[in-house]
Amino acid sequence: MAFQDQIMKAFPFLFEQFGFAFLGTSADDEMVVIAESGSLRLRFIQDRADFFLDIGSSKTPEKWIGLYDLLDEMKRKGLISESYKYANKISAVSSILKKTFPALRAYVLSAS
Repeated sequence: MAFQDQIMKAFPFLFEQFGFAFLGTSADDEMVVIAESGSLRLRFIQDRADFFLDIGSSKTPEKWIGLYDLLDEMKRKGLISESYKYANKISAVSSILKKTFPALRAYVLSAS
C-alpha cells in the first residue's frame, strides 16, 4: 500500500472533515508526504518501524515542529488537558491528533 493511502486510512478525519489534500504525488516507496489545508501543513514520516508527524505553516514552509513538542507546549500553557503517551506508531499518533486537532490547529494558526 502506498504511503499516501496508509495516511488516508489512518487519518480519514483530516481529509473528510478538515479538507486536507496531499501536496504533489508520492511514489509507492516514498516515506515522507505533506498534506495541507488552508495555511496548515502536516508532514508524515515513516522511518522503518517508526512514524512521526510534524506540523508547520505554508507561510514558513521550511519550519516544522514535532507533534509531541507542540502538544507539550500547549499543555504547559493550559490549552489542552489531554493525557497522552509518546508513541511512534501511526495508529497512536492518529488517535492523539484526532482528540487534539481543533485546539492544535487554532494554536498553530494564531502563532503564524
